[in-house]
Amino acid sequence: MKKLKLQSLSKRIYPLIVFSLSLILYLTLSHWFLQSSLREQYLTAYQQPLIEHVSSAQRDTGDTGLTPGLVITIAQQIEQDLTFNPNSLFVAQCHTSVLSLLSQSTKEAQQPWWHLAPTSTIKKIGLVAYIDCKPQLATWLPIAMLIAALQTLLICRLPHPLTTRQHQAQTFLTQSGMVPTQAISLIRQYPRIFAQLTQDQLACFLQSLPHMPVEQALAIAQHKSDMFFSTTNNHTLVVKLHGVTIEMAKTPLIYYYWYAQKRVTNEHEGWFTNPAANRPDQVSAESLITLMEQFGGHARAISDLKENGLKAKSLDQNRSKIKEAILAVLPPSLAETYLFEKDNSDSQLRARYRIKLDINKITLT
Repeated sequence: MKKLKLQSLSKRIYPLIVFSLSLILYLTLSHWFLQSSLREQYLTAYQQPLIEHVSSAQRDTGDTGLTPGLVITIAQQIEQDLTFNPNSLFVAQCHTSVLSLLSQSTKEAQQPWWHLAPTSTIKKIGLVAYIDCKPQLATWLPIAMLIAALQTLLICRLPHPLTTRQHQAQTFLTQSGMVPTQAISLIRQYPRIFAQLTQDQLACFLQSLPHMPVEQALAIAQHKSDMFFSTTNNHTLVVKLHGVTIEMAKTPLIYYYWYAQKRVTNEHEGWFTNPAANRPDQVSAESLITLMEQFGGHARAISDLKENGLKAKSLDQNRSKIKEAILAVLPPSLAETYLFEKDNSDSQLRARYRIKLDINKITLT
């Protein structure tokens, strides 16, 4: 539950992060572009008048030349002349700051490190300056937010690049015979699940897929191998294999529980030998009758056990029904884990069977 909440939270936060980064990027680039374009526009327009103004001041001073104080005064006049209000929806005011004139510094402080627009120079008069333009936020910000929102929508709709684990899953699926486009489509539809599946789980998914919907095949692939018996409120016996409920008739289900009970208690290591054809097993029939009565077994099956005992034919028929019910839900390779194994050793005169699944993976109510 906690994992699902984190995944849901990340889905909500991701668009917000994309929007914020897009807005910052657009504001930064558009501000830089405006600064640069206005700087070039106005300095180009004022370049010749500035050169003439400074040259005229130099001629007026004659042989004495321009003193540092006079250079600063001229620089201040230039700053006043180049402080302007552009006729623009995006820029409120531009202010020019002269850093040096005639190769003489006019300010102690240099251009701030965060300033976006590069300095401008007019080499002929040794002018170094930068223009700082304040944005018209009333129009600039809404447009920036609209562009960032559209960019966020586009980015969030684009498919994310596959992670290393997802690439491995894609390779495994395609090498196993799945069409590449189908493999990519499945991985993009369930990205978090395929990023976590091991190769054994992917193999289980492929085995299950032809027999059931994708969601169920993925659920089975993620689930551990186990057999779980439980009862409902009305004492009806239910079995889950690999996390999937197996629909089974009452009688074979109780026989399945009986075999599982022997496997868990490790009675004869879970093996049970079929009774002789001419001598039904009365003792074992009693344990089955007890289970039948406990879990609401059919009266006819209980009566047959009481009158005739446990016969090899009954065991064989119910094992066959158990196999059919499991194969109706699970793929053959996975179902095999939960079926029966037969002891084929030469020492056995009569066939004996037990559930294959490891004792530690069986849970009984």
